[in-house]
Amino acid sequence: MPAPIIVVSGLPRSGTSMMMRGLALAGVPVATTDHRPADRFNPFGYFEYEPVRAVASDWGWLSQLRGHAVKIVAPLVATLPPGESYRVLFMRRDLETMFASQAALATGRGVERLPDPEGERALAVLEERAVTALSTRPDTGLKCVGFEEMLADPWSVSVSVVSFLEQPMDPVAMADAVDPATPRFR
Repeated sequence: MPAPIIVVSGLPRSGTSMMMRGLALAGVPVATTDHRPADRFNPFGYFEYEPVRAVASDWGWLSQLRGHAVKIVAPLVATLPPGESYRVLFMRRDLETMFASQAALATGRGVERLPDPEGERALAVLEERAVTALSTRPDTGLKCVGFEEMLADPWSVSVSVVSFLEQPMDPVAMADAVDPATPRFR
């Protein structure tokens, strides 16, 4: 059986870039085109892959990523085509904090925003739909990873990710990728 495609997913500002960086430092090949440069919101980069933007019309590139990690946002991850084996690391973050971080990114400032319960509920629904769709697929292994948990105990999370992915990786390097000094815009 060919190596699975490792997919890092989640809502924007849930820690997907942090996970991608951890995988890269741990020795997993990552698919990235780096079309969006690192900035103060993601000082190590966004780890985005340009072909993901065209998934509505073409998934042809996906089979070339067996054994690699690729970041695919939550709204698109449920549409992964059959015929491949996937291991999905789905990042989850406290919705209120994540929503505040999204607002800070959207405005270009690391500032707090007023509460928006409707927006947070919409994000919760989107997140649950993606997780539910992934958990029912026979071709997909799913591991949800908490953003806050990864910050608090990067070693334990790294060991559990290595165990889940079942491939040679360096959990120490992955844990070291979590930089507590990086601004989180919470």
